[in-house]
Amino acid sequence: MQRQRAAILPCHGVSEDAARRPMRVEAHAKLIQALRQAHAWRDELQADPAASTHSIAEREGRSERSVRMILSLAFVDPAIITAALERHLPRGFSMSRLTDLPADWREQRRRLGLPAAGPL
Repeated sequence: MQRQRAAILPCHGVSEDAARRPMRVEAHAKLIQALRQAHAWRDELQADPAASTHSIAEREGRSERSVRMILSLAFVDPAIITAALERHLPRGFSMSRLTDLPADWREQRRRLGLPAAGPL
């Protein structure tokens, strides 16, 4: 079995200096928490016909828009999420950059300036 090397991925729209440094620790921690919420909320919405983004927003003390934005993280390309969790994405990648992506994974990668296919 060949061992993979960790690498910071250069991407379009991020300065060369920022691309050499991984995501900030604070941004990484915030993203991990948001991913937990996104997947829990997605599971809740799938399991409970009475659940809605509105009911989640009321319970969590958030706006419905905030809930929808965080929930969108549950639909980001798993390779992008894995790279983020392993801190392989450069600075400039944060939760806000990942919450406004289209559903199509190829288009997500294109918008983020990442390779079109394969592991990151």
